[in-house]
Amino acid sequence: HILDDSTRSVHHYSTYDNCDANQLGVQSPDWKGEGWYRVMPPAGNFIPEWAPQTGLCGTWSTGWISGKHPGKPGENVTRTVCFNWNSECQSRERAQILHCGDYYLYYLREAPGCNLRYCGTDTR
Repeated sequence: HILDDSTRSVHHYSTYDNCDANQLGVQSPDWKGEGWYRVMPPAGNFIPEWAPQTGLCGTWSTGWISGKHPGKPGENVTRTVCFNWNSECQSRERAQILHCGDYYLYYLREAPGCNLRYCGTDTR
């Protein structure tokens, strides 16, 4: 699957209530449920390794990777995704990250609630 919705970018501020969960009416337009995803423009190229402020990425609670992406092609790591609320890791979910050479694939689970969404950025 591809995460490429422009409102998913860390540069997008809005009051949208998008969430990466299959909940009626507020599901992110590019969210297809649990599975492997690649982040692509205009959303960005990565899920950030830092906490975007609340209200960015087209949602209220912004999702980011706590830890580093794998450094070598073929390497697969498991990391915690934090969903930021007022600079805190309020909610957590586990994710796998696979280094595919020129890009990363992320195995993402449903966000633990609504108004929680995985962010996209051009810099890790």
